[in-house]
Amino acid sequence: FQVASREERDSWVYFIVHSCNAKKTSGTRTERLVAQIPEAAAQGDEALGRLLDEPELLFTRDPIVKSLTSLPTASLEAQAVSMFKALLLYTGVVIESKAVDYHVSLAQNLIDKALAHSELRNEMYCQLIKLTNRHPYPNSSLTIQCWQMLCLVTGVFLPTRYFLEYLRAHLRRNADHHSEGGRFAMLCENYVRKNEAAGARKFRPSRMETLSLITRSPFGGASPMALDVSLCN
Repeated sequence: FQVASREERDSWVYFIVHSCNAKKTSGTRTERLVAQIPEAAAQGDEALGRLLDEPELLFTRDPIVKSLTSLPTASLEAQAVSMFKALLLYTGVVIESKAVDYHVSLAQNLIDKALAHSELRNEMYCQLIKLTNRHPYPNSSLTIQCWQMLCLVTGVFLPTRYFLEYLRAHLRRNADHHSEGGRFAMLCENYVRKNEAAGARKFRPSRMETLSLITRSPFGGASPMALDVSLCN
């Protein structure tokens, strides 16, 4: 039995495991928790909430010492650790007009890395979800920057099956019209739907696209004449 791509392989594994009612017992701690999400979701919001509040999945300010997902080489493992440090830098410095290029290039470089190495895409999602999960200051400017980064990523590519369920559960739990972080979660949900319909992009967001998301409110008000534009590859 041969499959054409890694994504197709992961889809087959996902459906076979769930049709057999099997549980994932290998992989990292994060991967084992993520594999339990469909079962927890079937039990209701309370069970799912308890799972998403497992310490391994919660926000941390500390750099990770190993990847959150299983990676095939030591080089990719090192890149995953470096990626988390870069995300901490991205969300640790407030975006200001004089230094906005720092954030634009850092965001573009992180997405480039995941586009070049598909193995890092699930890892990037796990890291971004971790940085927005139960943040002690959920609507601070630094936390919003992480939500903005998650929006950029959901507009370019999606994770594989298990991690897509993880992403959806995280976004559903945080979606809220009454907070800025919640509105960004809803925007991410919209990007996920569009990405599923149109397929992943081949290239990173342009500088203009990145600037548009991180320097203005995408919810109107501040720029009431702004239009949402989806750029093609």
